[in-house]
Amino acid sequence: MSVVTASSSVLDAGSSPAISTSTPRYKQFRQVRQYEGLPFFYSLRVKTRPLAARFFVFNCPLSIINSLTLFIGDVVCAIIERDGRFLIARRSEGRHLARKWEFPGGKVETGEDEISALCRELREELQVEVEIIERLTPVEHSYPDRSLRLIAWRCRIVDGEPEAGEHEELRWIGIDEAHKYDFPEVDIPVLAEYERKITLLQSKSSSETKL
Repeated sequence: MSVVTASSSVLDAGSSPAISTSTPRYKQFRQVRQYEGLPFFYSLRVKTRPLAARFFVFNCPLSIINSLTLFIGDVVCAIIERDGRFLIARRSEGRHLARKWEFPGGKVETGEDEISALCRELREELQVEVEIIERLTPVEHSYPDRSLRLIAWRCRIVDGEPEAGEHEELRWIGIDEAHKYDFPEVDIPVLAEYERKITLLQSKSSSETKL
């Protein structure tokens, strides 16, 4: 069983506004339209009734449909800390963003909350159980073919030792080394916020030591 010690302040962080790394993305409504035998997938988050949405779907010009990106939903990732370092994983060949370094994690499935999804993904990918420390600010990002909302969580391992699994490689690094690694664009705001937090924590620790 996963060890979760999320305080009320952590859970309340869910109301934090997301950071957007690009122009406002099209959001939540998903549809498949067949046109000349080819499927076109796209995503919107439109506050409209189903009937109006269906009218848009089947009367929208093809040029607009092709320009929309697929919103894949919420994705959770873990900044797993140990002895002043954190764990990163390298994506394997043949995958989207192949060979880039990332934080372990995955998609939040229907019916899951963020913490449950994170614990499941880490158990499946790395064979570890974790304890939650805190939630970082969500990041919204659009790639040419898809968009997502990334939610990062600081945590620590309480059981197991990380295994690479489907990843090409795992590595423990310090925040001052992060610039040496090629991360996906969506991870950059996460790294920036994490660096600010770690710097602040180190500063407080240093001040307390002097006292």
